[in-house]
Amino acid sequence: NTSDINIKIENPVTTSLNVMYDIEQLKSDVVLHVFDLSGNLISKAILPKYQSHFTMNLDGLSAGMYISKFYIKEEELVTTSRFIKIW
Repeated sequence: NTSDINIKIENPVTTSLNVMYDIEQLKSDVVLHVFDLSGNLISKAILPKYQSHFTMNLDGLSAGMYISKFYIKEEELVTTSRFIKIW
C-alpha cells in the first residue's frame, strides 16, 4: 500500500544527504536519483530495503538546490522533493 511508504530527507544538507525511510513492505527496490535544477542526473543509489537510514555522500557538489526523486517500480510511483546544499 503506497500510503504506508514513508520516505523523508534531511534538509538543508552539508556534506551528505540523509534519508530516513520504511519500505520493508514493498516488493521492489526504491531507487534514489539526485538531479541538479537543469535536470542533470548527479547521483543514483538503491535504498537497502531492510534498513531505515541511507546516507549519500555529496562532498563533490557545490552549494545550491537539488531535486531528489524516489522511484518505486512496483507501485509505478515517483516521490519528488527538493533539498538545499548549504556548503
